[in-house]
Amino acid sequence: MKKSFKEIMLEGKKVKLALLTFDSSDRAKIKELFMQWVKLNIGLKKISTRGINLPESLSESAFCLFFKDHARVIGASGGISSFDAINLKTLKRVELKATSIG
Repeated sequence: MKKSFKEIMLEGKKVKLALLTFDSSDRAKIKELFMQWVKLNIGLKKISTRGINLPESLSESAFCLFFKDHARVIGASGGISSFDAINLKTLKRVELKATSIG
């Protein structure tokens, strides 16, 4: 993964974004973290009535890994920060929701 900064105009405001971008070399690390979450979730369900939600850092990173034109937003200045990722070609904001059931 690569951390970078990008200044864009969004809703008429200049916004500086801190971004994480991913490439195929990050796939193994994200898979490893996911499998660790699966193992923890199974273990917790054995001693409780429910598991834990999938961490946003994992779901957002996986989304950006598979949708190459997107970057994960890890910080924003300029008063606009209500989004998880951004399409780097269209500059459209993306809000991601993940759930864990079963």
